[in-house]
Amino acid sequence: MKKMRIISGLLTLVAVLFACQHQVMKMGQYHGVDAESFKIVVRNQNVQVIDVRTDSEFLKGHIPNAINIDINEHNFNDNCRKVLDDHYPVAVYCHSGKRSHIAAGILVDMGYEVYELEGGVLGWTGAVSTGVN
Repeated sequence: MKKMRIISGLLTLVAVLFACQHQVMKMGQYHGVDAESFKIVVRNQNVQVIDVRTDSEFLKGHIPNAINIDINEHNFNDNCRKVLDDHYPVAVYCHSGKRSHIAAGILVDMGYEVYELEGGVLGWTGAVSTGVN
């Protein structure tokens, strides 16, 4: 009888650990990177680049091929779900890094692998596009 309780307890523990591991596997991953590393990340054709600044900031200049999804919009999460493919990583940036850090946390919670440009475009030395892509 004692052995049965031990075995039952161990099986329960294994089931709980497996469930927790499965839940963790669904969570995304976060990578804060500097400007030079971000340049390498955004060159990858499978990476989705998003600029979380306002439309007017985006139009003044953005990283080439970036998509503008304003973090300040009340439907940011829904907009991300509509635009982003959850099979590919996301590279995210803003002006100074504050908004992109918030957005990165949201995207990780949604299950994306996220590369955030630390310090925002203030430290960006790569090419810049203006207007709409």
